[in-house]
Amino acid sequence: MLSRDKESRTLRGEVTISVNLQPDGTISELRVTKNTGGEKQANLVLKAISDSAPFKPLPQALSALITNEARNAHFDFYY
Repeated sequence: MLSRDKESRTLRGEVTISVNLQPDGTISELRVTKNTGGEKQANLVLKAISDSAPFKPLPQALSALITNEARNAHFDFYY
């Protein structure tokens, strides 16, 4: 998405996203926790993650091991 936007290609920074990943692969509480870039980069990261969801469900053995609860995950994007 960045390559299609000339302005975004020149900006630099870091965007950190926090998300709750449910055992079934759905996500909730998607939010920006750090943004040293611009609002455009943060919005593109949020869109990329939202568009990718839902993810594959956790394997049944792993899901049972973690008591079928959501897990918080953090992703760092560097521009």
